Amino acid sequence: MTAGLSHEIERHEMLLFLANSEESGERQQKFVDSLMRNNACGMVLCAARETPQTFFESLKRRNIPAIMVVRPVNDPDFDFVGTDNFLGTQMATAHLLALGHRHIAFIGGSQSSGTRAQRIGGFTSKLLEKRSFSGPAMDCPQPGEPKRRRTGSREFVPPVPGDHRRGLLSGYCCARRNAGAA
Repeated sequence: MTAGLSHEIERHEMLLFLANSEESGERQQKFVDSLMRNNACGMVLCAARETPQTFFESLKRRNIPAIMVVRPVNDPDFDFVGTDNFLGTQMATAHLLALGHRHIAFIGGSQSSGTRAQRIGGFTSKLLEKRSFSGPAMDCPQPGEPKRRRTGSREFVPPVPGDHRRGLLSGYCCARRNAGAA
């Protein structure tokens, strides 16, 4: 997304400035203040988790065009560009079912995540729709910090040489369940 955005901005003889808040509302505010001081003509923003509504109200008062990405904001004044998590997970689940898999697990995301809720919705709706699912729907949320979530599967599933994508998710969840983690 960043590369495409950069190319389009350069086509209009402008520059892209990239900043990472690392989920810090304070850092996010500093970046926005800096952009405003330097007369930025707009921004594309993936708001930090737990960004208060007052932040968005402030953006509107500053009258700078802003497009939200990845995380939608419950405010009709901001346009949003993101993925359809519900449909994407439905499609992935349908693909696994079409391949004949019947023991399918959903892994990942904080239990308080809206994105995770959308994905769980797509996953379970496809299982219910197909009714060919013979195993229990296993949901294994991955708690902890993002770095911990990225490395969590390595703790429960040893690396397998070759193409081992099929069955990895089931193996991971079974290992977590057997370890008392799920």
